[in-house]
Amino acid sequence: MPRSAFVASSVAAVAALLAAAPAALAAEQLFVSGFLANKINVYAGGTGEFVRTWTTTLGAQAVVIGPDGDVYVAEENLDRVMRYDGFTGVLRGPFVFDDFATPGVDESGGLDGPTSVAFGPDGSFYVASFETDSILRYDATTGAFIDVFVASRDHGLDGPDTGTIFGPDGDLYVPSFFNHKVIKYDGLTGAWLEDFVEFRSGGLENPRTILWRGDGTAIVSSELNNRVLLYDAATGDSLGDCIPALTGGLFRPSGMAFGPDEELYVTSTSTDKVLKFDGETGAPLGDFVLRGSGGLDGPTYCAWVPEFHVRLEAPAPGVAGETNEIVVTGAKPGKLVIFGAGTVAGATPLPGCPGVDLGVTDLKKAGRAVADASGVARLTRPVPARFAGRTVLLQAVDANTCRTSPVVEVTFE
Repeated sequence: MPRSAFVASSVAAVAALLAAAPAALAAEQLFVSGFLANKINVYAGGTGEFVRTWTTTLGAQAVVIGPDGDVYVAEENLDRVMRYDGFTGVLRGPFVFDDFATPGVDESGGLDGPTSVAFGPDGSFYVASFETDSILRYDATTGAFIDVFVASRDHGLDGPDTGTIFGPDGDLYVPSFFNHKVIKYDGLTGAWLEDFVEFRSGGLENPRTILWRGDGTAIVSSELNNRVLLYDAATGDSLGDCIPALTGGLFRPSGMAFGPDEELYVTSTSTDKVLKFDGETGAPLGDFVLRGSGGLDGPTYCAWVPEFHVRLEAPAPGVAGETNEIVVTGAKPGKLVIFGAGTVAGATPLPGCPGVDLGVTDLKKAGRAVADASGVARLTRPVPARFAGRTVLLQAVDANTCRTSPVVEVTFE
């Protein structure tokens, strides 16, 4: 077989296939959990434009990146936490869940309505169980249940919500939705320490999320009265409004996150938007995610997550004179993946994808495949025997999103 059958065409051919591809994603992307839409959408970090629906579920809630780099998602209406590969975004499987294959045994420890997930200072994994008014602790590696960290209704806990988080001091802060306060528990023992924000202090009504700012203050989303409130980070004393009621069209604020630009992004649950505010003053900066963009419905949580990538595995078996399979994971399901090969490493712009560079200067198209429902694309090609001992650089491009895999170097046996 001539070499041209293996590396058939130039970068120009790749460019033609990518002519209709969208612009490159920013380095970070905004994840928004649409609780009523039962899905998590991805929005471009620079513009807020809808990129794609990343995953569907029943009752999408908190999203957190673990110390292992993987992404963990609370699925409130399915009573479980799912784990995704942090590099590709591909589902690894359930992490905390009740195995139906073992009736009579609940491996989740009684988890009912998970809203928030967090990794604690002791390295364990914590989940807020909304329906049981408790915080449960799990092994951070296996997801195995360890114990009840905060007992049911401890000091009035009623509806631990999506913004439950460990604070800068290592203690656990829990927005108690139904009784309008934020409760603080010891981050190592789970013992009650204080009502950090006391009952309705500063006008708090149905707290959802708490965040800390670098100026010694904390902010809490107060859903029922359409405000984001400001508190002293050390004492919990009210300091008034961070974002006054209905500012910028804010209606039922829930999830909040500081962006890479240090501005504040807030989900407006009843208007199906994400609004942007000045991170210091709370002044409105406009709609970031437009109403209903990508089918957004009932956004309750948002998080900035590094852009997912395409992963390309080395050819198997990696032997010249035989048929080899190259596998890509993390591509957009149902969309085209382009496989390329070359010999010279170096950055070269990818035509049709502004801001995206290939890692091979002489990349030529080796083939194409459509990713399956799991984002996996497979290319099977005979490799000529004369390639034995040759080193080839491989790279893949997701034609729909302009995402490229890292370059893989392979020397055929």
